[in-house]
Amino acid sequence: MQNGGAIRVLMLLDYLNISGTKSYVKGLADYFIPLGIHVVVAGKDGSYSKVLERAGCTVYSVDFSGNAKGIKAKLIDIITREKITIIHAHSPRAGASAAEIAPMLGIPLVGTFHGTYYNKKKMLKIAEASSAIISVSPAVKAYWKKLGVQSLYIPLTINLEEFRFLKKTIIRRQLGIQDNASVVLYAARQEGKKAAISLDVMLACRMLRMTEGFGRLQCVIAGDGRRLPAVKRKAKEYNAENGKAYIHVIGGHYDMPALFSSSTVVIGTGLSALEAMACEKPLIAAGIQGFIGVVDQNNFEMSWNNGFGDHQFDRLPPLHPERLAASLKGVLSSQKKRKKLGKEGWQIVKSHFDRTVNNRIIELYESLIQ
Repeated sequence: MQNGGAIRVLMLLDYLNISGTKSYVKGLADYFIPLGIHVVVAGKDGSYSKVLERAGCTVYSVDFSGNAKGIKAKLIDIITREKITIIHAHSPRAGASAAEIAPMLGIPLVGTFHGTYYNKKKMLKIAEASSAIISVSPAVKAYWKKLGVQSLYIPLTINLEEFRFLKKTIIRRQLGIQDNASVVLYAARQEGKKAAISLDVMLACRMLRMTEGFGRLQCVIAGDGRRLPAVKRKAKEYNAENGKAYIHVIGGHYDMPALFSSSTVVIGTGLSALEAMACEKPLIAAGIQGFIGVVDQNNFEMSWNNGFGDHQFDRLPPLHPERLAASLKGVLSSQKKRKKLGKEGWQIVKSHFDRTVNNRIIELYESLIQ
């Protein structure tokens, strides 16, 4: 790996709001910038724009749902002004726009495929114009291979200096949650099937609170999205039924290490699942393709191959609130089990998802720029 000074990368995202993909891009920037790599990010302005700027990225607002001619002109201006040497697309609309101009300008395009649920036409357009495609999990790689896309498997990575267990946070006090209460956290974009999982999580917690010994259980739903109002309405309904708030729908949250650390158990997939494990929290994998349950060292490989339930590699059972409630009960009933799962999770992340894996992306950039 050479000096990163020759690499000037344009990261493309559809929206600059809080999500796992944006957190991943920030993680890349945190690793790249100290190595001398110039990182520029373009996407529709959102709540995460300032976070990326504070990380040292140069950020441009580009609405990729707008006029195609205007988008093309803006991207060419950014590429020229910032002396971009490589484009890295992480979202379908933005990547499809880049696919039209990268070959014309003679700039290599890399696409990272973060899932299997994107617009196939746009993703295949990106693949056709790209010098390389990266898949973030074995299931993603296998899915797109069936559609004729060859890709490199380069896993997500976690900054263990940032994502670690914090003994003291103010999250519980801010939400009015007692220190000795058990807290179930689900963090995801409140869109489509992800928002439907939020409803299942709330229902599972509602069911569990009716079980002896779980009457003080608290539930936190984090994440922005178009279905956030609907999720809030359902939470309000359950809280009114209870007479006291126990479901807290908090929208997007920037300090995820503090949020994970304040929780007793986390339900999640993808990057947020790995982040929770890095913070030594027990993880229950429940995604849009199916339910896995409690993740431990024995089933981690299967869980990861299936994107923790988001990317179906194996046949997975569907997610039902009853299944989720049973898994939650098993974890919440044993402090010893929670501690063991937390330590196992941290060790797995340390062993397999260390930030040095990002060197493979830098090496890919260098091979394409030369």
